[in-house]
Amino acid sequence: MSQRREKHLGVPTDNGGRYAEQEHDTDELTLTAATPADDHDELDDEPYTPVHVLSPHHVPLALAAIDKANKRLARYGIDGRFEATLEDGTERRNEQDIPVTYLTLSRPSLSLGGWTFSGTHDVTDDGQMLHYRATTTVPMPEVTDTTCQFCGKSRRRERVYTLHHDTEGSKQVGKSCLEAFLGVKPKGLWALDWTLDDQELDDAETIGRWSAVGSDVFDAEALLAAAASTTRNGELFVPKSRASTEHPATADALIGQWEAAHAAITDDGRQFARDALAWLRSTDDDGDYIGNLKASLIPKDGTQKWVSQKHVGIAASAISAYRRHLDREAELAAKEKTRQEYQPGYVAPIGEKIAGVGATVVRVNYSTSYIGYGREAPKTILSMITDDGHQVTWFASGTKEFPIGQKVTVAGTVKNHDEYQGIDQTVITRAKITDPDTGDKLGG
Repeated sequence: MSQRREKHLGVPTDNGGRYAEQEHDTDELTLTAATPADDHDELDDEPYTPVHVLSPHHVPLALAAIDKANKRLARYGIDGRFEATLEDGTERRNEQDIPVTYLTLSRPSLSLGGWTFSGTHDVTDDGQMLHYRATTTVPMPEVTDTTCQFCGKSRRRERVYTLHHDTEGSKQVGKSCLEAFLGVKPKGLWALDWTLDDQELDDAETIGRWSAVGSDVFDAEALLAAAASTTRNGELFVPKSRASTEHPATADALIGQWEAAHAAITDDGRQFARDALAWLRSTDDDGDYIGNLKASLIPKDGTQKWVSQKHVGIAASAISAYRRHLDREAELAAKEKTRQEYQPGYVAPIGEKIAGVGATVVRVNYSTSYIGYGREAPKTILSMITDDGHQVTWFASGTKEFPIGQKVTVAGTVKNHDEYQGIDQTVITRAKITDPDTGDKLGG
């Protein structure tokens, strides 16, 4: 079982940084951490809080990088700090279960003169918007163009910010107008989207990223087709937050070795990419993440869509998002199959061996069990419904991979008769799960 550790708060500081109470008569002024407001409506979306997957021995280096960033905030007089929440777990890599640490990075809310930064909004090559929520303490308004509400001009910009004031409301301000809008040149804006991915850590092994060379722009469909073809249609997709030396981020691999990735595109991968784009066009999910996927991949005018190198990470992740969507759909279909076809009773008496039983995988859960001396071992709980409607459950050692909805043939010994959520369960042991067509063993 995963073990959550306490938050790492960084370094203490005596710097106040409450510039809202000072006269703005200097050329530059730094931002202070925003105070949560109790009277705002509950916000739907979470701020940008990346999760990094690290080898446990790399955690001290990551925490040192966070401390360095927090010291930089302290020098600028910013009250808030980056916080790291650590959680231990295991992941299946190269057919082995290895220990990992999940590091969730949260960031301070930034404000100046009563204005709190609510979001950062980047512009794609064809003028669409990518949105990164900065905080949940204030609302983030909808941003659809690059108009600056301070200068009143709408022109091509790489980035605009949204800010909120309790009495003045929300404003959308161009990057170049921030100094004039606030009356000072703010420092500390880097904290709005700073992540460990941006850092050149002392140990080169912790970077785990491919060099950013190759094309500056990528055809959207070709980019997704390459991502699908090189990740087994999203099953092996690696986000930047989970990259390692052994498993570089998929986006960095695509950028750094684009010619090889493009040459590896398969017909199946190209079709998967087209299906992913069709899903994006049709989904009614209006959250920030799906909105960013649409902005980075779907052209406004139906023409060819180009993805800039800096947006490859968000664009390529559409393959992983579509894979998760398909997995959810398969799980819902399997649950409906169970509901419709379930028959009470058991496959066989306790102690009896079964063989050649046709079934469909309906649920796969993963956990760990304590094995002594401070160690835990991974475990897989596999639930199936037989062709005649009975539920079969196998508590397997190790991590077994089965797609939801997969047809299988089951053999084993009935260990127990149980019940789960009102459904009779035939629990088996020493199971052998095979492909009904080829007879090959499944699950790894």
